[in-house]
Amino acid sequence: MPYHSVWSDTGACRIDAYIPNYASLGVPGRLIQLFSSEAFFRVYRQDDALLKSSEWLLWQREFAEDEAAKWIYGHAIYPTGDGYRGWTLPECG
Repeated sequence: MPYHSVWSDTGACRIDAYIPNYASLGVPGRLIQLFSSEAFFRVYRQDDALLKSSEWLLWQREFAEDEAAKWIYGHAIYPTGDGYRGWTLPECG
């Protein structure tokens, strides 16, 4: 289940933030948690087709509890430990 969702200004796409619970998987989950982010983000079209995901960008530290993802002129922006990252998605504009 998404932790938080934000629709684009046009309503064509949404950013969903997810906070995984790897610890529930026991020891393997705790190992995964060491190398993963606190959160990840996915962008979906209005018809629920997945457009982009930060789920397996292991070199990025993402978070969702302190600051939410947002849309800026068709750009999906999400918070990371190094500032903001995101994608340009003309179809979401």
